[in-house]
Amino acid sequence: VSNLIQDDPSRVPQMIESEVLPGIVAALNKDTMRSVECLSFVPSVLASISLHSAGEDFILNAPTKPLKLLTDILVDPSFAPLLHSQPELAQIMSTHVDKVLRNRPSGSSRLTEHAVDCVVESMQALLARAK
Repeated sequence: VSNLIQDDPSRVPQMIESEVLPGIVAALNKDTMRSVECLSFVPSVLASISLHSAGEDFILNAPTKPLKLLTDILVDPSFAPLLHSQPELAQIMSTHVDKVLRNRPSGSSRLTEHAVDCVVESMQALLARAK
């Protein structure tokens, strides 16, 4: 999916309309993300989707809130063994989230603001659990 979109970001609206991307994103939850493959692949797909303005709207309106899911996973103690077994995963995930933020359609900051909100909410939840 990422390779297809990166070759031509104008394919994003077609992939949304044909239900390819909604099907992938709908399957995302903490259970389906408990693999090295998913933790490596999903951030890359989100970064590719965000290359198109339709992709930004899609990510922001996805019921599964994929960016929030990723930030929650990074601070979720139940993911610690998986993240520690593959130390490069946290870097891969954060690199692709960074790509989501850097490759914004011109003038739009909604996805950036959403990503910052997700990080803040995840950190607040972590602090609340620590108390």
